[in-house]
Amino acid sequence: MTTPHSLARTPPRPHSSLYLSNSLSISSTMLTGTYSYTETTTNVTLTIPLKGTSPQALDVLLTKATLRVSFLPFLIDLCLAHDVDDANSKAVLKDGILTITLF
Repeated sequence: MTTPHSLARTPPRPHSSLYLSNSLSISSTMLTGTYSYTETTTNVTLTIPLKGTSPQALDVLLTKATLRVSFLPFLIDLCLAHDVDDANSKAVLKDGILTITLF
């Protein structure tokens, strides 16, 4: 399932049984245009367009319950509904697209 999201100020949604569906809490003042994600029973993959952003200008912070992606002047700050395996999750920036896979 691919779900596009506009990162306008959105109130938190109720939790669900899956990692992100209807459970993202977005808290930020300056946000990127869109992102999308796919999820299975074992992982979630987020895709964020970052055209023109160099790897040196990108900061990704993942904890068990939070994902924060910072690239000036934007910030994406997501509260995850379930704990993720931050040691095995990964982020790859290629061809202007950041792909983050959470396990």
